[in-house]
Amino acid sequence: MGDSEAAAAAANAKLDGNEALKSADLPRAIELYEKAVQLVDKAIDEVPQEGALRNNQLVRYADGRYAIIDTAYPQFEDYVIMDLYNRDIVRHKVGRHDFDVVSKRFMREELHSVPQELFDLKVACLQNIALATLKMAKGTKRASDFEEAVKRANDALALDGKSPKALMRKGQALVDLRDWQNAFQCLAVASQETKGKDPEVQRLLQTVMVMKGKGKGNPGPRYGKGKGGLPFCPCKDPKCEDGTKCYEKAQAEAAARANPPPPPPIEEEESHSEDEPDTEILKRIRESEWKPVDVPPPPDPPKPSTGAGLRTSIREMAPEPKKAQEKHGSSSSSNSSNSDDEGNLKIEEIDSEQERMLAAEKKKKQEMEKKVKEEEMKEEEKRRKRQEKEQEKESQQQKQQTQ
Repeated sequence: MGDSEAAAAAANAKLDGNEALKSADLPRAIELYEKAVQLVDKAIDEVPQEGALRNNQLVRYADGRYAIIDTAYPQFEDYVIMDLYNRDIVRHKVGRHDFDVVSKRFMREELHSVPQELFDLKVACLQNIALATLKMAKGTKRASDFEEAVKRANDALALDGKSPKALMRKGQALVDLRDWQNAFQCLAVASQETKGKDPEVQRLLQTVMVMKGKGKGNPGPRYGKGKGGLPFCPCKDPKCEDGTKCYEKAQAEAAARANPPPPPPIEEEESHSEDEPDTEILKRIRESEWKPVDVPPPPDPPKPSTGAGLRTSIREMAPEPKKAQEKHGSSSSSNSSNSDDEGNLKIEEIDSEQERMLAAEKKKKQEMEKKVKEEEMKEEEKRRKRQEKEQEKESQQQKQQTQ
């Protein structure tokens, strides 16, 4: 925390306020917390300001309004900031229309650097003031006192729009005022910030949802950056306008995940006795279980390929002269010799065709190798000439230096 006397006095005043709150001396607690807030403001004013600001640094840009540096432009000495209440870039209007807005750039002298410890101390004091005011309102049960509690909670939310404690206390005061729409807005955001782990927030939220369901013609809470509303929705969609359906859908999904449906029962196969005849078993089989068996077609016979495969197939088809002589005798020797000659001719033709193909491929390969060598020689020649030029240039520079 800051080293100034005001910062130390503010911390002591907050501790005294906590003791008064525990002893149920609510007016005294509110007085001490307000004193602590004043001392914190004084301590913030006494904080020495450094030259340039950094991104994500906490600053005060107006009375009671705080922000963090979103983008720093040191070369231009200006900054774009994000307000901590609505978590949005601070903008200003540049034209006649509502959409003629641009990001406002603040100069260094317009921003006051704030230590995080002093900011947290001020938020805690404002939250405790809202708590003490709410307790007093519950004792008096006057609507004006509950409205005062809402106002005190808004003071804390002006510094931090996502403060769960301030949102819960504002929502609780709105519940007592029976303002179900605004209460749902506050409590839904508080539930989102606490991730549903705060039982008091969840209880209040359930109460609001039940009471909202009893109303007639209630359109439900409207989300967006409208007047008096919070810019948050449980679905995190900036275009969403009805947060009730989003929250109910999220609750239903969470309940479904917590209580999944039981798995379907496993059907046991019916046991058949050995003495049961086959006709009785066939009667119980459903017609849908009779499925024809698809027999795969026989594989196609291998086709002879060109080259060695075709030569082998022709040789297999060609008759062997010795076996033919033994089978048909000396009378068919002339026929077998003729068929053998035809087979040999075909084999020779295939061999010659294959040799021509191999020769063409060899020639093509030689031509490619020749081209590659020529390219390499050209590159080598270029490299040699470049080296000669560099050497000549270096020699000229050396001569100039010696002269």
